[in-house]
Amino acid sequence: MSDISREKLFKRLIVFHAVAEVGSISEAARKMKVSQPAISYMIHSLEKELGVELFIRRGGAIALLPQGKDLLRRAKGLLKVFDSIKPALEPQRQGYRGEISLATTQSFAEHYLAKHVKLFLRSNPEVHFSVLSGMGSQEIVSATARTDVDFGITSLSRVPPNMHADFLLSTRLVLITPRGWHFSRNTWGELAKLEELDGIDFLVRSQSVTIQRYIDRYLLSQGISPNMVASLSNYTTIKAFVRSGIGCAIVEDFEPTKSEWYEVFPLPYGSSASSYYVLSGKRKYISPQARAFISSLLYAARKIKAVGSHQGEDPIHR
Repeated sequence: MSDISREKLFKRLIVFHAVAEVGSISEAARKMKVSQPAISYMIHSLEKELGVELFIRRGGAIALLPQGKDLLRRAKGLLKVFDSIKPALEPQRQGYRGEISLATTQSFAEHYLAKHVKLFLRSNPEVHFSVLSGMGSQEIVSATARTDVDFGITSLSRVPPNMHADFLLSTRLVLITPRGWHFSRNTWGELAKLEELDGIDFLVRSQSVTIQRYIDRYLLSQGISPNMVASLSNYTTIKAFVRSGIGCAIVEDFEPTKSEWYEVFPLPYGSSASSYYVLSGKRKYISPQARAFISSLLYAARKIKAVGSHQGEDPIHR
């Protein structure tokens, strides 16, 4: 039997069940908000397909024949099974529901995650997010391994044992400066001359932050010695200080960035910062809503890469 035939048969069984339950074609038509001729046609078609009569018709009244009673019993069982699996099918129509828990860095939460959570909640308003942020990479790996969260998102140089990692994106270093600070750009809009940063007032993250240590090594390798005027705890404060004109900063760029508050200069090609992965336990159950959100993140990252951003390749699995 073809899929189309099965679908038609199932619809006819629903109509048969309705007619058998109320004992009237006209009453079943009223309840189902379908015309009476349509109900009669579907009952006739079902009888023809099965090769048996299901009802005895006496004037305007109908009664089930023995074969009809047997089919009604079977139809009830089939509809009961269908009702039991409907909740699993509902997310496809109405959106997912339940909690999604994850651990990630503060910078990823601020600069990438927030926007994608908002998009996911538009079509899945009954989902609740629980986000642990402000954690280091090792803390995120540990939280994911302990199953404190559904999954983690962090930068990795290697995949930990018994963990599964999906490459998400690579970040790039960009210089953000107060409006009116002028630096040379090359053909691609990048900072043309790194030496222009020498002696410039700079804002930095705490030395305990891995990315800041990477930025410091990068500047040192280029022979640049900026004037460090403030060490700040997070990106939000750094951006506020930049907007105030106190100094400039080098930060990770998760997506192509534009701002009305400060200038953005990508550093020259090759100045990639970190590679971020979605991390989960290999044998851990991931809820349907968490799997759907992970898929949406991976899909969005692939779209950005497809239009020519710096999202990069997976350095671990390539």
